[in-house]
Amino acid sequence: MILLVTNFESMHALERVLPSLRRINHVHLLVVVLFENTEVWEFA
Repeated sequence: MILLVTNFESMHALERVLPSLRRINHVHLLVVVLFENTEVWEFA
């Protein structure tokens, strides 16, 4: 089991990494924990 705690700043960043995460998920149980950077949203 792999626990990945991450933050993607954009959908483009997520889409770029998604194929790799899917390959990892075929071999291991992958749990992805996403968090939101509220400071970035408040600044925007």
